[in-house]
Amino acid sequence: MPTHATINIPKADRFEPFLLEIAAGGTVTWTNQDADGHTIVSMPTDPVDFKLLAMSGKSVSETFTQPGVYGYYCDAHSDYDRATGLIKAKKEADAYPISMYGIILVVGDSLPVSTGKAKIVMPDADRFLPLATAVKKGTQVTWTNLDSDGHTVLTDPGVTVQFKLVVPADGQVSYTFDKPGIYPYFCDAHAQWNGDIKRHPALIARCASAGDVATALRFARRNGLEITVRGGGHNFAGYAICDDGLMIDLGTLGGNWSKAFASNASGQVVGTSEMPEGGTYHAFLWTAA
Repeated sequence: MPTHATINIPKADRFEPFLLEIAAGGTVTWTNQDADGHTIVSMPTDPVDFKLLAMSGKSVSETFTQPGVYGYYCDAHSDYDRATGLIKAKKEADAYPISMYGIILVVGDSLPVSTGKAKIVMPDADRFLPLATAVKKGTQVTWTNLDSDGHTVLTDPGVTVQFKLVVPADGQVSYTFDKPGIYPYFCDAHAQWNGDIKRHPALIARCASAGDVATALRFARRNGLEITVRGGGHNFAGYAICDDGLMIDLGTLGGNWSKAFASNASGQVVGTSEMPEGGTYHAFLWTAA
């Protein structure tokens, strides 16, 4: 387990990596490569309160002595929504509606870890509660759906253990985690996970090869359709979804889809696949040995 780690703020309103694991007593350094200044503010649910200011070209550090899950954000560009417990971008922010936040898991003996069984709830909204769960290896985790819509529990393409669970309305499903690791997951039935986005593509091309992607592009251009590309489906802004156009779904390709993009007939980029690292997820689960 590392005792020192660095989080970069590139020339964009985001933290990289989005999810970081460090040992208790370890120090995290944020390096701001952006032209704007940014803050690093603890969420009200964090074990310890902190607020740092990282000016352009500067670095700031914080030492985490108390184990726990720390969700932090930049309050210059995002706000904490007390009703949902989520971070939402300020409307005047350059990256709106993409929020700027990250998660740090500080591991130590006093970290609350569930053993045997653990429960995660989907309330009558498109989210998971709690957003972060720590369990021992061999723990059975149950997702209970209190919503009137069905949901899925899908691991990010980058993790070693892959699964997709379907949770019907008013139903539940369980999975036993027998390997240590960090498991970011989301609901791909509501893949953009921003309830404010209501877009409906006319066609969806689920591509199994590069040849399928080329065929889909040719079809869209011949028929004058707007093109967007869906990768992992994690982007808060929902750039993968268009109205009345063609959405090219790369989710079945797996592997290296992070640089895929599409353009319309004029060459204008209209959609990019979502990046798993630095993106925003519904929730994550950490399994200890």
